[in-house]
Amino acid sequence: MDGPDASTATTPENDYGRVKLRCRRGTRELDLMLNRFIDTQYLSLSIDEQSQFDQLLDQHDPVLTAWLFGQDQPGDYSLARLVDRIRQTFRH
Repeated sequence: MDGPDASTATTPENDYGRVKLRCRRGTRELDLMLNRFIDTQYLSLSIDEQSQFDQLLDQHDPVLTAWLFGQDQPGDYSLARLVDRIRQTFRH
């Protein structure tokens, strides 16, 4: 059989579900922030921004907590902009 199987093909819905699962973290605060963002903003992100969000989720919980609660910031400008966007989403 040629081509991807429909059950394994990457679609925005499949990707959303995978990323949504990755938003389950070790603390309630992170869960709330990340889930609010993904529920309200993720599907409107560009492909590059979705990839950056995936990179953000690669971080350990203490790093994410420091970034999202303003105790530290990512050295990467694109990640820093995304962190700011997540903070803004949570404030509203």
